[in-house]
Amino acid sequence: DGRPMAKRSLAQKAQAVEKLAAEVYRKLAIRFATSSEARMFTQLAIEEEQHALRIGLVAERGGPGAQATLDEAVLDGLLAEGEVLMGLVRPDGPELSLAEALHLMVKLEERFASAHAERMTRDGDPATRAFFEGLARQDRMHAHVLKAAVARFGPPK
Repeated sequence: DGRPMAKRSLAQKAQAVEKLAAEVYRKLAIRFATSSEARMFTQLAIEEEQHALRIGLVAERGGPGAQATLDEAVLDGLLAEGEVLMGLVRPDGPELSLAEALHLMVKLEERFASAHAERMTRDGDPATRAFFEGLARQDRMHAHVLKAAVARFGPPK
């Protein structure tokens, strides 16, 4: 039966989304190394990597929470968005101000929180709901931290 492989593939995609976000944050920390926000970007990268690890652990453990994946179309969209962001933050990428970078990452974190919250409402399993509730809460906190930084630098021009 090919079903477990499909679920595993979705879990792997979910991990890839979180890892991609971590990599974007790492690149932002390097690109804006002299800014006061570099440490924040590094911390957010660490937290996104932890999200990827948690998804992997849930998938490996099995049980009800093993189905803790988002819809494939949502995952594909987030992966595509992450790839666009990677192109923007690479060292030879286009000119990108700190304010623009912060604004882009706020939007990404809001989409992460929305996707996790949407998934949470579709699942009756308490362990899976709690898992996604935790991810959504952390993503909302990431957006809050980024919004505070946006307030310090103003909107992108």
